Amino acid sequence: MPVTGPGKQIDMFFITGFLGSGKTTFLNNLLKNNSGKNLGVIVNEFGEINVDVKLLDSDTDMKVTEINNGSIFCSCLSGSFVESIISYQDLPVDCLFVESTGMARPSSLDNILEDVNKLAPGRFNYHGMVCVVDASSFMVLSQSVNAVREQIQYSDIVLINKIDLVEADLIKVIEEKVKGLNPQAEIIKTSYGRSDLPFFEVKTGSSCTCNCSCSLTCDELTSDRPQCYFLKPDGEVSKDRLVEFLEEVASKTYRIKGFIKTGEGYIRVDCVGDSINFERTEESSPEEGLVIFAPEDVSDKDLIL
Repeated sequence: MPVTGPGKQIDMFFITGFLGSGKTTFLNNLLKNNSGKNLGVIVNEFGEINVDVKLLDSDTDMKVTEINNGSIFCSCLSGSFVESIISYQDLPVDCLFVESTGMARPSSLDNILEDVNKLAPGRFNYHGMVCVVDASSFMVLSQSVNAVREQIQYSDIVLINKIDLVEADLIKVIEEKVKGLNPQAEIIKTSYGRSDLPFFEVKTGSSCTCNCSCSLTCDELTSDRPQCYFLKPDGEVSKDRLVEFLEEVASKTYRIKGFIKTGEGYIRVDCVGDSINFERTEESSPEEGLVIFAPEDVSDKDLIL
């Protein structure tokens, strides 16, 4: 068994990546192959409810912390984020994973790590950031969303995910684009968030090539980014109407996720662009509603269920 308890240094890994890239799937793969280590997880969601935290394949002994309503890298949440990290220092935890919101812009990473070290000197060993990239949408998003580029610039490892959905020539183009944004980052190509890399032994450090460190507000963080809506219907929704709604709006959005109550029970919705997925869930009473991330030209009037 690993040595745990007060005084032991906790290894810390950050996971980032744009909306729908496969961060939670990748994190679940890490949790399943944890080499017998005791783990902790912090999950950040920009919206009101945290859908992804319900999808973690965790055991009952693992502490999971939710941070909602903003980005852990913005000035309005960074303080509570640091406090959340510090709360793990005296727990029997070997590794702490932090999954950021897909809208994260981690320019304040260095400041956060500095604050953690001031409050808990030598207790947390930052091993770097992994950025999960969706190969099927990266080239378009990297041209229009600053967060996509910045996430790569601050990462030590870039996981090009969903390569089964694109041609080999496009994968090469994506690799070159990633190298242009961050020449030092290690690139791994995969599907379904799988990786054989021993992440528990990843080198310490950050490969950021930006030479910048700042703390942005939520308004500044969202100035060039998708709008976030929370849609909560009144009462049950028929499955047919749910399908019709998703077919109408999914292609106009970046991401739709959440739980909706129908006459057939609760359905979990998971859409990335025009890729629509939904399934019955065994959850008896999940927090109902849909978190929707969409471009600025989509308004709440377009999202009526």
